[in-house]
Parts: sequence; structure tokens; C-alpha cells
Amino acid sequence: MNKRKLVHYLCFYAEKNSNYIFFPSAIPKIEYIVSTLKQENKVALVSIVQSKKGFSAFSKKTIDSREERYTFASYNSSNSFLKKLDVVFRYIQLLAYLFFKIKKGDKLVIYHSLFYFRLIKLVLKFKKVDSILQVEEMYSAVTPNLRHLENIEAEYISSFKKLIVVNDLLKERFNSDTTEAIVCYGDYTFVEPLPTIKNNDEETIWLLYAGVIEFSRGAVFFAIRIMEFLPEKYKLNIAGFGTNTDIALMVDEINTFNKKFGNRIFYKGYLSGSSYSEILNLSHIGLSCHQYTKEELISADNSFPSKLIVYLKQGLAIVSNSLRCVEESSIANEISFFYDDSPNSAASVIKKINFKRDRGLVIQKLNYEFRKNLNYLLSTKLQ
Repeated sequence: MNKRKLVHYLCFYAEKNSNYIFFPSAIPKIEYIVSTLKQENKVALVSIVQSKKGFSAFSKKTIDSREERYTFASYNSSNSFLKKLDVVFRYIQLLAYLFFKIKKGDKLVIYHSLFYFRLIKLVLKFKKVDSILQVEEMYSAVTPNLRHLENIEAEYISSFKKLIVVNDLLKERFNSDTTEAIVCYGDYTFVEPLPTIKNNDEETIWLLYAGVIEFSRGAVFFAIRIMEFLPEKYKLNIAGFGTNTDIALMVDEINTFNKKFGNRIFYKGYLSGSSYSEILNLSHIGLSCHQYTKEELISADNSFPSKLIVYLKQGLAIVSNSLRCVEESSIANEISFFYDDSPNSAASVIKKINFKRDRGLVIQKLNYEFRKNLNYLLSTKLQ
């Protein structure tokens, strides 16, 4: 890797079928950041992800003339001592990489994680490198048993002069005279339209819930209940991932609904690639409906529903509950909100959807703005 600036991107990346733990919700955003960086720079993607099972050796992979990927060795075991040893082992590899692989003039983008934040903080006291922290969520806010770390985590984030944050609320919180924060809601990669043409004048209107399947925040269960208040021409596809227990609970709910109202809800499993694109292309309306208690709303303020960008890219109309992080975003005008957290209210909004709006230009604008802002962060030395 020569003349172009070299950007090291530290994250938890794994390919789907590898022997490393795969994070479905994080991968598209990581790949988008890499593709954006590659337009003007060379990229070394450095993954500290854990092995799924047993030992996975260190690997180096050349993707093309502008990207290389390094994945650290890892050993996963049911033995608690060996698990701790694996953490230390990955820390040592990370230290060696940061001190010996990053050269003068290189840049460093860090995917924020509590796994290594103390280590990063310590290293950056001794290793002077132009760094950008990518904050997809504040873990102390979204995870109740980590609330005691809120001040420590906020102080760590504030120690960076350059930030990529996932919503406008975090930008407002961390922007200062000494810190520049830019916003990236998700993956703005252009989607080539498929031949299928959506036509809401047809008898069937397809809804889609895509994302995590979990009982705790209940989004997919809420989506199922919405269907009780919609006419027969509305049908729902569900595509997502979750624990076997939560998926089984959902399937029971689907079966109960279909026996009572006819076959109108279909679970498609976890989809990716062309199969995911096809179901998105079939759909007319995308649902975002995680349920939060008043105490849990702090977690919504410190994250962003990535599915909204996926829906928007595919030209879907979007129906969402009224989260501050969405209502105060630059895409709020593209979304139809429901406000009282009842399935009937959401159904009323769905029945009034305007299908004729062109949402494609919004993604192009977001992509252009983010590319410009990221290049600014990489090329500017902040005092």
C-alpha cells in the first residue's frame, strides 16, 4: 500500500460463513464505511472479532489494490479461564498492531466498543495518530447493567477530536469547540433496482418487518398485532434473526393469527444478499416498531434503527413509532409516525400511506454529504 493515505479501520468484522462470530446488524455499516474510505484512501481493515468455536488463526487477505483485511487469531472455549486468556491474547495482538503497523501519517478509525476502550485510551496516550471514533451506540445507555459506566464512556468518547456518530442527538451532545462530529445513520450504498415494479393499486399491499426477533422489545410481535387492524389486502413478511426461543414464540403468534385471519403473515428466516433484496423489492411498506418503556427510551436516544435506511434505499414507505432519534433526523420527512404505541394507531397510519413519493434522491444526498464530511475529518487537523 503506497502513495494514497493509509487508513486503519479497527472493528469487529467477519464474513458470514467464517469461523468468527458474525454480527449481522453491524456488517453492512462497516462495509459501507470501508467502501467510502476506499474512494480516496487505502484501507487496512483490522478485526478483533472472536472465534466461533475452537482456534482460528491470524489471517491476512488482500481484497483489491485499496483494501487489505487482518483478522486476529482467537480461541473460543467453554472454559472460563481460556475465555479470559483469549481476551488477553487478542489484546496483545491489538497492541502489537497499533504500535508497529501504524506509521507516521496514517489514520485510524475505531469502531467504538467497551471491549477495548480502556486499552485504546491507554495506547493513544503514547501513540500519536490522527483518530476517528465511530459511535454506533452508547453501550452504557442501551444496556441497563452497564449504566454505571455512563460517565466513563462519555468521557472516553469526548476525548476524541473527531467522531462519526449514528444520530443527530449524539452529534448535538458531543460536538464542541474541540470535537467535530459527523452523522451516518447507516449504509447509503446505491441499490440497483430489480425488474419487479411495485404497484400499490394491486390487490395486495406487502408490509415488511426486517431485523432482530426478540421478545424483550417486542417489535416483531407488535408488527403481528398491527395486522389485526388492517384489511385482508395487507400481508406481512418477516425477515430476521434471533434466539431459537424468541423465534419459536413468534412462530406461535404467526400460526395463531393465520388460523384466525387467514394466511397473511409469513416468516422468511434470516435473509441476506439477493434473497433479501428480492423481498425488499416486493414490499411496499417497511415497519420499525421496537417497544420501549419510559426507562428504556434513553437507549433509543443513543442508537438509530438501521433498518430505516435499508427501507429507504429500496423505495419503501416507512412507518415508525415516534423515537426522538428518528424525529430529529434529516430523514424524518420521509417517515410516517404513529404516536400512542398501539397497533390500531399504527394501522391507521399505514392505511393513509402516500406511495407516490420518490425517496431515492434522499439516499444519494446522504451518501454525498457523508463522503464529503468524512473526507473533511480525514484531511483536517483539529486543534
